[in-house]
Amino acid sequence: MPEQMQPGPQLDAAVAAALGWTRVYVEDENRIWGCPPGLDVNGERRVPAYSTHIVVAWQVVERLSQKGWNWSLSRDCGLCGETETKGDMSYRFVLAAPNLPMAGFWAPTAPHAISLAALAALGAG
Repeated sequence: MPEQMQPGPQLDAAVAAALGWTRVYVEDENRIWGCPPGLDVNGERRVPAYSTHIVVAWQVVERLSQKGWNWSLSRDCGLCGETETKGDMSYRFVLAAPNLPMAGFWAPTAPHAISLAALAALGAG
């Protein structure tokens, strides 16, 4: 189940496969390889760190937006007071596509939430 996946290589590989990468595999905890859509089989590349880097995760958002998907990202502070700490915050990312159920997930970071929601919404969860 996607909501149980932690950020890192396994989640990155699952998102890449859901986005159409072929022959995705984890070599070790720092190297994930695959063939992006549109490249031939010899065009292996490193899988982006979708679940840990916001710039890379945002590429997923942009790609799904181009397909007509709607999205929202919100941040919640567990301690509503004058100060916030990183450990008190969580992020919720929701994806919705025409004629498909909405997929939304809470996670400690935005890239993690985006990856979980994308994985579920793309039917790979």
